[in-house]
Amino acid sequence: MLSLELDANDRERWEGAGVIEGCWHRVPMYAVCEDECQDDRVKTKCPAGCVNTVGSYHCNCTIPGYTSISDSPYCEDLDECKVIPNGGCEHTCVNTLGSYRCECIKPGYVLEEGGKTCLDVNECDVDNGGCEEICENYWGSHECRCNVTGHVLQPNGRNCTECPSDQYVDDKKKLCIDCPPHSTVNNSLDLADSVKHCHCLPGFHGNPGLDIPCKDIDECLDGNYGCQDVCNNTVGSVFCSCNHGYRLLHDQKSCEDIDECTEQISGCNYTCYNTEGGFYCTCPQGYQLDYDNRSCIDVDECWLNSHNCTHLCVNTEGGWDCDCPQGFVLQDDEITCLDFDECVQAGAVYCEDKCVNTLGSYRCECPHPGYKLSWDGASCSDLNECMEGENNCEDACINILGSFTCSCSNEGYKLRADGISCEDIDECESPDLNRCEQGCRNEAGGYVCLCDVGYINAGYFHCKSCPENYYRDLSTTFCTLCPANSYTNGTGKGSRSDCICQEGYHGDLGVEDQCNDYDECGDDNFGCEHMCYNTIGSAHCGCNDGYFLHDNNKNCTDVDECTYTRHYCADKCINMPGTYRCGCRSGFRIHYDGRYCTDVDECQEEEPCEDFCQNTWGSFQCQCLQWGYTLADDGISCVSSDTEVKCPKDIFVEVAPLVNATKVTLPSAIWSHDWNIDPDWVKSEAAFPVGVTKVTLLSKKEDGESCTFNVNVIASCGYGTYKPESTDGSHLPCVKCEPGTYQNEIDRPFCKKCFIGTYQNHSGQSECRYCTPGNIQNQTGQSKCLQCPQGSFQDLNGQSECKQCFIGSFQNQTGQSECHFCYPGFYQNETGQSECLKCPPGSFQTSNGQSTCNACLPGTFQSLPGQVGCAFCPFGTYQNETGQVKCEQCPKGMYQDDFGQTQCKECNDAVTIMSELIKLQCIEQT
Repeated sequence: MLSLELDANDRERWEGAGVIEGCWHRVPMYAVCEDECQDDRVKTKCPAGCVNTVGSYHCNCTIPGYTSISDSPYCEDLDECKVIPNGGCEHTCVNTLGSYRCECIKPGYVLEEGGKTCLDVNECDVDNGGCEEICENYWGSHECRCNVTGHVLQPNGRNCTECPSDQYVDDKKKLCIDCPPHSTVNNSLDLADSVKHCHCLPGFHGNPGLDIPCKDIDECLDGNYGCQDVCNNTVGSVFCSCNHGYRLLHDQKSCEDIDECTEQISGCNYTCYNTEGGFYCTCPQGYQLDYDNRSCIDVDECWLNSHNCTHLCVNTEGGWDCDCPQGFVLQDDEITCLDFDECVQAGAVYCEDKCVNTLGSYRCECPHPGYKLSWDGASCSDLNECMEGENNCEDACINILGSFTCSCSNEGYKLRADGISCEDIDECESPDLNRCEQGCRNEAGGYVCLCDVGYINAGYFHCKSCPENYYRDLSTTFCTLCPANSYTNGTGKGSRSDCICQEGYHGDLGVEDQCNDYDECGDDNFGCEHMCYNTIGSAHCGCNDGYFLHDNNKNCTDVDECTYTRHYCADKCINMPGTYRCGCRSGFRIHYDGRYCTDVDECQEEEPCEDFCQNTWGSFQCQCLQWGYTLADDGISCVSSDTEVKCPKDIFVEVAPLVNATKVTLPSAIWSHDWNIDPDWVKSEAAFPVGVTKVTLLSKKEDGESCTFNVNVIASCGYGTYKPESTDGSHLPCVKCEPGTYQNEIDRPFCKKCFIGTYQNHSGQSECRYCTPGNIQNQTGQSKCLQCPQGSFQDLNGQSECKQCFIGSFQNQTGQSECHFCYPGFYQNETGQSECLKCPPGSFQTSNGQSTCNACLPGTFQSLPGQVGCAFCPFGTYQNETGQVKCEQCPKGMYQDDFGQTQCKECNDAVTIMSELIKLQCIEQT
């Protein structure tokens, strides 16, 4: 714990501000404060020591290798490698915590004792640098050499050796050089040091020493090298070979025949016969050589037709046999076949009625009319004229034993008087058969029920009116949804002209394809005071520049540009209805551009001073130049003064921006006496520069009286700049306004922040810019605008907040000036959304910009999301609830022959359902 006694000033500040930061509590005259330097965490952060202060502490950063951090109590390492060029190191400087070190990065160098300079290492002093013979040192490395004649350095760079047998040595360069191709060094020499010591290898001729290349000798040209058959020359050598079927003898030149049959290498399947240089194979009778000329395969005499059989030939291994087909018998010659009569042979046939012999076979017959041979080819059965096409019925045929009758099986037809053909029944003309609710059209074999326009078929016989917002004309057989943004008054509409455009739209759908947007602005300007903007299905109001829209969204209210938005006035701003005008302070008048102010020269226009008038920026200054007079208290008149000359007061003159110097009229008293004036150029009435000029007056009299005054020429700060205030009263230079600020007045001590809804991204500006549509700014003094997020928009300039997208609309991009209406099949019931929602299954929506979806009516359904209509329940189904995704099947014992129904019909006791899958009607039970 550290107790510090506070002086009076500290106590006053302490008691006024409360508890001092870092102190626990206060007692009279004392503050009980925490000594942070005793904290182990602080000791870790301050390795060189800690200095405790009132309410705080700081680390001791005076030790070498550390420096203090601005606005922080801690120290940071001093990088000596940067403070001192490369730390004074010859090679590399490595900074360390609190110090640094030098390193030699090049191989072959070490750091000298001073730790800065790098010295060469003489590697030859240690084990001769690893060299076998001579070691030579040089800066940063060393090199091995060979001094024995004929020795050269090995690839390892250390050992010495002689050149191999196919190379000679260049002793001056200490290099091994290859002998020319196909040559080698003469082994009889102690030292081969020239190409002259190279000679050709055996099998080659030439002279490398005379630059004659060694070329191959073709030994086959000399008596075929003694070979009996073939001589084969190779590079530097030769060899003999024999023709096929012969082998080379031990002398490697003579050849002898190979007996493939004796040595059993022929591969013959049966018999082998040797020949000079070859052999051949043979096969026994009934066989022939295969394609390999070695194997024996059977000869198919049947396929080659080299047999004498009259009917069938059966090949056997090495021969063949004759055979007869069914219904024939082979004779004793085993070659000929004769027919076998099955009809006379007892038990050979099984014909129920008649047997007829044929060549090689027989057949059964049924000669009686109305009968035919059965499938078994033996028995007789009734002939079905209806199934086998032996009738002349136009439609159905009914078979009877030995004959047939005709009938009409298709519904809607009856048999003609000829008993063969059928004719159509006209059901539409029969009250008993025609069950149509409205119209009827006869067709071949039946009839079709027709519905009037505005109605569609509801089953086979009934008609149903089209629901609201649908119609049916003669061009279709189904109900058609009215075009987008239209509806119908009631059901059963028979033309598109019955569709009526919704509010906000117009058009005659009898002749046009769609409803067009109605321009509400053309009707009394939609009640807007200023401007009207038409939109799809609606409209909204807007205001002229200088006005904003009232909460009633119709009227416009004046914008006070001088207070709430940016203006262009350099000095004063005066608000007016729908606009504003600029004004000026006293001493200035408005410029011809209506924006800036210019100085009024009161001395020329008003002559306010009794004696001399000096015009200044925005004002004037009077002086009394006549000897013995001085300026009165009113600052205008001159009154008599003492004869003693008083030293003039400091003179202040303000000039316009960018003016560097101006003439200043000094009091006449300084010219009326013999004064020495310093500086001398003041006597020439030269222009005084911007700044402070010290003028000294020294009397020429014996008493040497003197005085000093200052001439202050002050430049005003122009638009987009400000003049900082100084603590010592000196005049500081002008400073540009930063981004997000502006200054539209002259010589002001600060810049103004940009209003909400505006921004400025450049410095030194006299005005701010409006945020464009799609962008806003809700804070002052900003350098950029913010984009409206998804689900919002802004259609005006200079706004501070975005507008939420209305229900039934969306916006999926940022920085937008409008929202989009939800499309048909979609809806949005919340504001500020980035997307619309699909109508869920069981509902639909036909219009744009809607906040809800319509539930499917009873008798209809919709299984998909995002749809513009619902479908009718098909035949055999029903639906008695709204907003459903499917229709229900009619239960057993009930049916439905209409579509779009809310319930099923019951079958009578005597009938049942025709089909469990499609329950369209009931049928009589059997």
